[in-house]
Amino acid sequence: YTSPTDFHSFTVSGGSTQADVIVGTVAAGVTSKLAAVFAANNVNGFNNGTVGIADTVGSAATGLTIIRVGMNDASTSQANGFFKIFSIWGLALLDVTLDTLTT
Repeated sequence: YTSPTDFHSFTVSGGSTQADVIVGTVAAGVTSKLAAVFAANNVNGFNNGTVGIADTVGSAATGLTIIRVGMNDASTSQANGFFKIFSIWGLALLDVTLDTLTT
């Protein structure tokens, strides 16, 4: 999510924040390539080829019932824009792959 100018890789499980990695800033009217990875002990994000600082103690969510893209967990900070391409993979891609996808 963005808040309001920062891109976060953020996960909540059981009502508790498991990880919140700030990956950089986004600007109005500027196209950004963003990616996030959520895996056990590896939550991170990528912003235009720049990698965030991984949270290596966060747990990956299990039994997901809600996935929010473009807003925080309280639905109070929402992205003001659109997604040209959006994908969810069923496995955590390697950092080098995500870096390449966002460059």
